[in-house]
Amino acid sequence: MFPDYRAIYDFTNSDVSMEGVRELKTLDDGKRSLSYNAKFPLGKINIGSDFHESEDFISTNQYTVSAKWTIVRQERVLKFDREAKTMSASGKFEWIKELPENLEIFDMPRLEIPELSKSNKNRWGKCNTLTSAYGHGVSTTLLQLTRAYAAIVNGGVLLDSSILLNSKLNKKRVISKETSAIMNQMLRANVDKKNKTSGSGRKADISGYDVLGKTGTAQKPSKKEKGYSKEILNVFASAFPSKKPKYILTVLIDEPKGAPLIWKHSRREAGWNAVYIAGKIIQKIGPSLAINDLDLLNNYASHTKNN
Repeated sequence: MFPDYRAIYDFTNSDVSMEGVRELKTLDDGKRSLSYNAKFPLGKINIGSDFHESEDFISTNQYTVSAKWTIVRQERVLKFDREAKTMSASGKFEWIKELPENLEIFDMPRLEIPELSKSNKNRWGKCNTLTSAYGHGVSTTLLQLTRAYAAIVNGGVLLDSSILLNSKLNKKRVISKETSAIMNQMLRANVDKKNKTSGSGRKADISGYDVLGKTGTAQKPSKKEKGYSKEILNVFASAFPSKKPKYILTVLIDEPKGAPLIWKHSRREAGWNAVYIAGKIIQKIGPSLAINDLDLLNNYASHTKNN
């Protein structure tokens, strides 16, 4: 078995530098624990890892890093020289930025119409990786966003877009089925009015359609000076039914003004605007879709009525 150890660990690459303490120890119950606590340019991180060990080495498949803004993946093998009592490490360390690229949100959309535009992708650096975790620094089109969202909720498969009924669509896997299922549970919880943690998508929880979704409220850059203006943009990407999503709906509102006649206030966030509109759309089109979809009709829409 690899010996217990506690060592100072320094790492630097082109994107980030960090230092901390890596520790492998045997707990009182005999279980083995591998941890890494580090100082980070933007805060502190605590890493817990699944790992495999033999007499002379440890192999870690993935570190899940709980930072404020990002996730870091590390694949690493530690080898212990028992005679020299030294340890060496090999492997790779990288910021996760593959998912946006795999979802093709920066590529030119493929659709059978000429009116298409490509998103703006500037040089992707550390700042983009950090801010993308909460929706800043990424620009894409509504079509690309909807397509990417469909891949996240449909079991992890990215499909080509088409307006032709019998078009042959290319497809590729971008996330696992298990990850997609977890995402669906989280996205459904964000909409479900019965969820104890009140989500931002509750106003789209149309009875009988098991809607899932996520809001986004983005600040718009100023046209006159550096920085942001006071205007915002709303988006709500939704799907239904959550157990086996078949329909995707994305609503975008540019510079919302709020709806004081409905809510008695003028809040402009997506939860009070784009979500409400998406809910009304689903309430209107849902019955028509259910009539032509026996699974939706029998398992969802037929059991409840909307107010």
